[in-house]
Amino acid sequence: MALSDADLQQLPADGIDPLNPGKYKTLLGDLQGNILKGHGRNHAVHLFIQFKADKQAEAKQWIQKFAEQYVTSALLQANESLQYREKYVSGSVFSNFLLSVKGYQYFDVQAFKMPRDQSFRNGMKNGAVNTFLGDPPVEDWDLGLQEEIHALIIVADDDVIDLLQEVNRLCQDLRQVADIVQREDGFILRNTQKQVIEHFGFADGISQPLFLKRDIDQSRTSSGGFDKWDSRAPLSLVLTKDPNGKTDDSYGSYLVYRKLEQDVKAFHEDQQELAKTVGVGENLAGALIVGRFQDGTPVVNSDTPSGATSTNNFNYDQDPENFGLTPKPTKCPFHAHIRKTNPRGDTGRVESAPNFEEALRVERGHRIARRGISYGENDLTKKPQVGSGLLFLCFQADIENQFNFMQNSWSNTNNFVAVDVGLDPVIGQPPPGGNQKWPQTWGAPNTAEVNYDFTLWVKMKGGEYFFAPSLSYLRSISGGSLPLDISNSTTLSFDGQTGYVNIDYDSVFDLSNSFTIEAWVKPAQLSGIQRIFAKPDAYGFGLYGNRIRFTTYNRKDYDTTTVIQLEDGNWHHLAVVLDGNNDASFYVDGELKQRISGTAPADNNQSPCKIGVGQRNHTCDPIEYWKGNLSDIRLWNCIRSEAEIEANMNQRLTGEEAGLVGYWPLEEGKGNIVQDLTKNANYGLIHGNATWDDK
Repeated sequence: MALSDADLQQLPADGIDPLNPGKYKTLLGDLQGNILKGHGRNHAVHLFIQFKADKQAEAKQWIQKFAEQYVTSALLQANESLQYREKYVSGSVFSNFLLSVKGYQYFDVQAFKMPRDQSFRNGMKNGAVNTFLGDPPVEDWDLGLQEEIHALIIVADDDVIDLLQEVNRLCQDLRQVADIVQREDGFILRNTQKQVIEHFGFADGISQPLFLKRDIDQSRTSSGGFDKWDSRAPLSLVLTKDPNGKTDDSYGSYLVYRKLEQDVKAFHEDQQELAKTVGVGENLAGALIVGRFQDGTPVVNSDTPSGATSTNNFNYDQDPENFGLTPKPTKCPFHAHIRKTNPRGDTGRVESAPNFEEALRVERGHRIARRGISYGENDLTKKPQVGSGLLFLCFQADIENQFNFMQNSWSNTNNFVAVDVGLDPVIGQPPPGGNQKWPQTWGAPNTAEVNYDFTLWVKMKGGEYFFAPSLSYLRSISGGSLPLDISNSTTLSFDGQTGYVNIDYDSVFDLSNSFTIEAWVKPAQLSGIQRIFAKPDAYGFGLYGNRIRFTTYNRKDYDTTTVIQLEDGNWHHLAVVLDGNNDASFYVDGELKQRISGTAPADNNQSPCKIGVGQRNHTCDPIEYWKGNLSDIRLWNCIRSEAEIEANMNQRLTGEEAGLVGYWPLEEGKGNIVQDLTKNANYGLIHGNATWDDK
């Protein structure tokens, strides 16, 4: 059943739990990662892509293959994060794939099938958009960002060596279909307290809209609740329907990308001059500019830093004490960066606001999910003037109402909450013109204000608007299946003693008869009993010696062992079909080899499914381990014909095929989670000694 508008607009009080997602499972399995929560990797490479002329078909095939193998879902991201927290197992290389309006146009997507946001359709290079945002002329941008950009690829990992190797392979693979017009390498910058910071030295990423249970629980603990500022947010803040998605719950999100160069030396010189002019300490001067001290302490709460903090449960309702016709804050100026970009109710406190609650609701709807990362110099002792800064990324459901509004109507305007308060001193555009006023004595009633124009030391060097499509669209964008070359693919190797994959129970695995199991196998031994795929106490598929074996359980085991013999340890495609009469048909490399009558329908139970192992005597003791390699496990709730099996065995599936209830390609190459590419998203967890065999 599809999610309703209410499901998107009303977030559960404790957030969505991707590890127990309930009705949100299909959405999370089809949604790209990095949207509801940042990818969290320490290093990232951003590739700006321009596809070659007249290569549409080849480019679509490339995208589909990349999406099937690499693009990370929100569900996979959450599961890999859990494995890292609990077992210190690094996940797979994280990847996003996003399209610009020029990308959709390149593929001749009809207008009604494109994402609808008008700013997205105009593009950031559009003259009206450029003027609206106050951006520099396009001819002043980085040369690569002046080019027509079709797509953005984000690749991220904690291990910079693994990341660069992956990017090198990716760039080689791209050559046939696209040019990389710009590349940006980003990294997480941290201070001595391990806080994430930006180049000016201030803690960054503290105030974010929160969607997921773990983030909400952590914020509730660290900030003491949400009574002063509720950082929780509905999914509708960042998600919008993907017009090309293949499930009822296919969503995407708009990404704003801006390269922001920071002149660190000039910023700190100006900060020192401001401190002298106002007559305050340099640390407080910096806090008045940004709205927080470098350690994250909100300046509205204190005139001194209080130690590394992620405090977010605060507002400005007492600064000033009287929001009359000419309010004058004495702790945090109206133009301070974090107050400009997140007023925390200020727009409803002024006398012109008709209703505080309604004004607050509208104001909260302008929030964005920031996913930026630093670039350039990583030595904090240096103060670069050029070549360093922030790769600013943010997700939202409505560019015009969120980022564009924030930049134009808040950061760039002199009149914000009160008349003539000045521009945001960090990202306001163009440079201020005599309006910024600074309190001379923190928190003192009727303190004098000092005029000082803090010069703009952040320069926009180029950017674009993108859309993060659903995985179901990207995995089917070519309009068909892609070739499957098992011998040159990454596969999963099992040791025959401890290695297997566990897949938690789902009712889609309750199959009595009329179902099909397929797999590519490369056995390292042809002796003993080995399981390829099994649902213990229900059904199992594997080998007995060198013969194919299929078992159903209905109050006792019904073992069906064929006379078919595998003569070698090469790759073979095996399939079994149990029909409505409980007759089992066995296929090798797409050819029917034997049909056996007299089996029994399988019992339904709530056992998890297993890849590479069975279980003993209907207990939890694993036995019958597989030794060798497995790939491309497919489970169908229908009878597949010989023609269908032969036609598809050498083709990658999209995950959307009728009757396909489980599809595990086993090609991740890193980490201990295997993806199910169907909408059921029943991911598996690797146990024991099962390792990736990377070709």
